[in-house]
Amino acid sequence: MPQTVTINRIIETVGRGEGNRIIPMLRVEFMVGQHGPFSQEFPREGFDARAARTKLEEFARQLEQLSQGR
Repeated sequence: MPQTVTINRIIETVGRGEGNRIIPMLRVEFMVGQHGPFSQEFPREGFDARAARTKLEEFARQLEQLSQGR
């Protein structure tokens, strides 16, 4: 069972989009169990919290697989 994803904070920032134009972003800082902090950025426009949570949980599953390979 993957470890719990805990979101520490969400920060508004900017990133580079298509054609190198500046776009608003949301940086989600989170922990996976006691590991981290990690961060993932998502475009602010059209932000989907469920899709973001799914992506973070997939990352947690990948970490779990990595740690089982010891």
